[in-house]
Amino acid sequence: MHPTPPDSTVPLSVLDAMRREFEYWYPMDMRASGKDLIPNHLTMCLYNHAAIWSDEPSKWPRSFFTNGHVMVNNEKMSKSLGNFLTLEQCINKYSSDATRFALADAGDGLDDSNFVEKIADSAILRLTKEMTWAEEMLEARKKGELRTGELNFFDQVFLNEMNTLVHEADKAYTRMTYRDAIKYSCFDFCNIRDFYRFAVSTFHQECVFKFLD
Repeated sequence: MHPTPPDSTVPLSVLDAMRREFEYWYPMDMRASGKDLIPNHLTMCLYNHAAIWSDEPSKWPRSFFTNGHVMVNNEKMSKSLGNFLTLEQCINKYSSDATRFALADAGDGLDDSNFVEKIADSAILRLTKEMTWAEEMLEARKKGELRTGELNFFDQVFLNEMNTLVHEADKAYTRMTYRDAIKYSCFDFCNIRDFYRFAVSTFHQECVFKFLD
C-alpha cells in the first residue's frame, strides 16, 4: 500500500473508501466490446494495466470477449437503410422474451450477428405454445391425470436426455455461445419432449415437471 501524498487535501476516510471500492471491482472479470476495437482500445487496455500494475498482475483484466457487428435480416443495420432497431423498439414489437430468443439465435463470436425478425415472430408463437402446454400440464396434475410411481423405460430415457441437454446448455452458456445454448435448451429440449409424447400414452408427473423446471 502506497502512503498518502503529504500535500493531499482529500480526507483519509474518503481515500480509504475509494480504495475499498476499487479493490472490490478489480480486477475486471471480462471486458466485452466490438471486434473493430481489438487493435486499438482493447490492446491499449492491456498495455495500460501492465504499465500501471507492472508488479501486480492480479490487477490485470482476466478476460476479453469480442463480437461482430449487428445485421438485421441479413443487411447491415443502418439508419440510412431504414432498418435500424433499438432494444426498446424490439421489446415493444416482439416482447422481451422473443427479443432475447432472436438475439441468442443471431450468432456468436467474431462473426457478424444477424437479428432476423421472422425468428422473433416465430419465437412469440413458440413461447406462447409452450406456456399453453405448461398450463395444461398443471391442470392435468391437479386432476390426477399424470402417472406417478415407477418409471418405465421411456420415462428414464427422457430424464436422462434432459440431464444431458442441461449439461450441454450450461457449458454453452459458460462459453457465451448463446446460439448453441438455445439449441440445447429449447430446440433439442422440445424435440425430446415431442418424442416422449409419442412414446407413452400418459406422461409421468416427474418427467413433466423436470421438463418445466
